[in-house]
Amino acid sequence: MWQWQFIISIALTLNAPSSLASSPTTATSNTAEEAALLWKNGKEAFDKKAFFEAAQSFQKIVDHYPAHFNYLDSQLLLGKSYIELKKPDSAIIVLKNYIRSSSLTKQSDSYIQAKLWLGTAYIHKHLFNEAYLAALELEKFKLPPNFEIPRLLLKAQSLMGKEQDPYAERTLDSAKNLLYSEGTNSAHQAPYATVNLLLKLKHCSKFPSPGKLDESQMIDQLNRRGTCLLEAVLIYKEILNSQSEFHIEQAQGLIQNSFSDYLKKCNLPYNEHVLPQGKRTKPELEKHVTELSLKLKEDYSKKQTNALDLLVSWKSKFPAASILEASLKEVK
Repeated sequence: MWQWQFIISIALTLNAPSSLASSPTTATSNTAEEAALLWKNGKEAFDKKAFFEAAQSFQKIVDHYPAHFNYLDSQLLLGKSYIELKKPDSAIIVLKNYIRSSSLTKQSDSYIQAKLWLGTAYIHKHLFNEAYLAALELEKFKLPPNFEIPRLLLKAQSLMGKEQDPYAERTLDSAKNLLYSEGTNSAHQAPYATVNLLLKLKHCSKFPSPGKLDESQMIDQLNRRGTCLLEAVLIYKEILNSQSEFHIEQAQGLIQNSFSDYLKKCNLPYNEHVLPQGKRTKPELEKHVTELSLKLKEDYSKKQTNALDLLVSWKSKFPAASILEASLKEVK
């Protein structure tokens, strides 16, 4: 299965299991001033993307101050903090509690945001059916672009996880059309391009059919993979243009790993998908495999050089391209 970066039934309780959770104290020992200070510190840390510190403050509010006027907001931001800290189990518990709140209306911005973040946590847990249902529930609302584009991206990722790539591609097309036709804030450009890159790289890694390949088909497939990876590098340029450091770094890792996997296939051309061609003795087969691998690696080097040439041509405008250039040079 495609390896995501971007993996139940969970008992809902106010105390999300985590090393960040605080020790119980009595309500009488706490003051409104302490709660207000926790909220202030948590919100400042959250805005600075210091999510560990933010989660510490928000968790204490959730644990000990249910009457505080920022209690629900603390739950919401705690869920997002846990996602950023790669603690999707804790995020799911907190966000599901938040969504169950009787004071929320299903079309409120807070409810929609919580559903989107919950879907993201499901994606991180590879709970793709649950993520799909979260996106589907929001489909009935007429969402503004700032929510509809993330919903479509969540739906596309869940469809990819469910191995329904053609539907994921159509969903991405809808997100792209909305992104450009509505003149939406460019903040959505990087997430869109990153999901598009994930789908492209997934296509690059797939064999054309589930059956066995003969040697000529295998050679053709690996050549196609190299061309596909060059198309993925072009998508990377869109992410560079967004100037989102998080998504640029994520894309660099994805592309480097894909080139590395491509080279491994060139080094070991025969596997469970490829049938050896002709009858050969063991020494003859070893010699043939070595010669074939050398040819495939020559083709890889050409594709790698083409990718590096693209990155070099972009460096004057996008200095971050030099990081992926250096990373790809190490894949050899």
